[in-house]
Amino acid sequence: MKMKEALKQIYPEFVRKKSCGGAFGCPSWYGFENSKPAYCKLEEKTCRKCWNRKYEPMKAES
Repeated sequence: MKMKEALKQIYPEFVRKKSCGGAFGCPSWYGFENSKPAYCKLEEKTCRKCWNRKYEPMKAES
């Protein structure tokens, strides 16, 4: 499953065609990853790249 698909399941209200990459904001905003990737510029090209990556739930730290 891709990050955008996971967002659609968990927070469907944030999947929007007019948003960069088709989803509002950054995967890090939703806890899908620890921080924004270094290449992040919140623009269409990089957002699409982020949201189309494989979603792997983060493991809780113990």
